[in-house]
Amino acid sequence: DYVEVYFIMRGTCLARLQDSVVRLSSGDMLFLAPGAKHLLESFEKDNFILDMSVRVSSFEDLFLKQLTYDSILSAFFRKILYDQGTLKYVLFHTGEDPLIRQAIKNVAMETSARGVYNEIVYTSWVNIIFSVLLRKYYEDVETDPPLDNNDFSRILKYISDHYDTVTLDELSQRFSYSKPHICNLIRDNTGRTLTALVNAQKLTRAEMLLETTDYSMEEITEMIGFTSADYFIRLF
Repeated sequence: DYVEVYFIMRGTCLARLQDSVVRLSSGDMLFLAPGAKHLLESFEKDNFILDMSVRVSSFEDLFLKQLTYDSILSAFFRKILYDQGTLKYVLFHTGEDPLIRQAIKNVAMETSARGVYNEIVYTSWVNIIFSVLLRKYYEDVETDPPLDNNDFSRILKYISDHYDTVTLDELSQRFSYSKPHICNLIRDNTGRTLTALVNAQKLTRAEMLLETTDYSMEEITEMIGFTSADYFIRLF
């Protein structure tokens, strides 16, 4: 049920993943897909290894923006969310990168903190980590099996940026695909319809507004693109 992430702060270890063995050293960050059977073997006394987990059901809400980028990591995220069972891991080699290390420490501290803005700060630091990985280490990444990205990231980014107004006709015209082909792309890559995908993003935005603002239900309904407050409340 979780995306599991190991970060090797210090030392070396072995990650046994079904039929393969991966040697990890200081600065390596290993993303494991849900259901990937694994065993971490650490034999050195001064090893320092952080194990972080994010429940799949909350992963899409927390890091939706990362899913829209055209990159190996975002393709990995989409794959584990919408096509579980075909991917084992993604491995980045970050060495002694001070920004990655400090961000990792901040994430670790936020997981044990309690406060109104804890989740926002935690999510922000994780997004910084992901962004640095994409910017600096995209050429030095290992996946099993090898992973190719596809054109769907552009469509998903557009949906994410225009979730309050986007329509199937608009997507068809913008990306020069027929409406049935757009529908198939969305369904094949997410397992959802366009309506379900858009509503999920609207509800995520609505939850944030309910928790952090004093807007009324009617105001939030209008802000996220619903025409009926009653429908929004039932859907929520």
